[in-house]
Amino acid sequence: MSMEFNETDSPAHRAFATRDAMPSLSGREDAQDDRMEGTFLDGDPLQADIACDAGCGACDVCEKVAEGMADGIALELSGAYSDSELLALEHGMLVDDFVDAVFEFEDVTLRVNPLTEARYSVNIGIWERALSKAKLDARKAKLRLELATDDYFEGRPIIDERIDAQVFAKYGAADERLSGMRSRTVDDMSMCFASHDVTGTKWQEMGEDYRLIIRRCHSTVAHGTSLLDAHRLAEAHELYARGDADGLRQLALEIDVEGLVNAGEPSEGASLSADEMAVECELIRAQLESVRAQLSHVKRSFPYKFAALVNDASWTCTKAMNLRGAVESFHAAIRTYREQYQALKMRARLFQG
Repeated sequence: MSMEFNETDSPAHRAFATRDAMPSLSGREDAQDDRMEGTFLDGDPLQADIACDAGCGACDVCEKVAEGMADGIALELSGAYSDSELLALEHGMLVDDFVDAVFEFEDVTLRVNPLTEARYSVNIGIWERALSKAKLDARKAKLRLELATDDYFEGRPIIDERIDAQVFAKYGAADERLSGMRSRTVDDMSMCFASHDVTGTKWQEMGEDYRLIIRRCHSTVAHGTSLLDAHRLAEAHELYARGDADGLRQLALEIDVEGLVNAGEPSEGASLSADEMAVECELIRAQLESVRAQLSHVKRSFPYKFAALVNDASWTCTKAMNLRGAVESFHAAIRTYREQYQALKMRARLFQG
């Protein structure tokens, strides 16, 4: 039995899905369903006030039903399977969850985040960099005016080269950093254009291949892994990051040819004893919690939290227009400083001449 759940699936969704996917228990499924319906719907005191006719799996009623259903499923399974068989079922579900969690983390860090960051850079970051440059230019223009003013009142000639050298000494490093940021925009634009060559269907196919490789080569869920498996997992990481669907498919086929990916449902840990299986489940569960914690952290950070916003044309336009307005304000200040600088030079020449 292979169950796939997302991290955001509620307990109710998992319970309903588990029940629907359970194998036949000696022809008692229908009777069990009838007992569940009578227990959770007809006799539930919550039913008198609120009920979820749609079975959304997220409301309070569905959560209560899920808790009772999970208990019912566990009770039914305990009478139909031995302890070792129950551990094998648990092990299989943990493996599925682990593979899904690892793949989601890889997908976020290798595809979603880089593309989100590139789109943000092209649509918003370009104006943020323009604003940074405008602020820097305004500081430089103001400093030029201040230095020229000092020269004027001290009776010294206003020499552009000497003032420019003083300005560069203070702001030259900042200019270089901004130049590096501008060159990055070209790379971000290239990534955005390249992303249009890989369709959603293609990413889905690559996801299936990558999951298979994780399942057969990751040391947490695959027994007897070797350096070759570690190398293949690293290669899959690079292929997915580049969006190389053909290369990833070829790698998955190579593993399939060697018998590492079976045609039917895999049976991880089938040769383990009950005690070994219990230990194995605990190890996978600990690794699963670790991966989910990392995934949660990544999803709370930039750039993932902007993933939806960068695809929102209204938000993008509003943000860009606000930044553009700020840039124009600094440009106006720069023009004022420069005009005052030139006027001061003119007065200095008349006074000193």
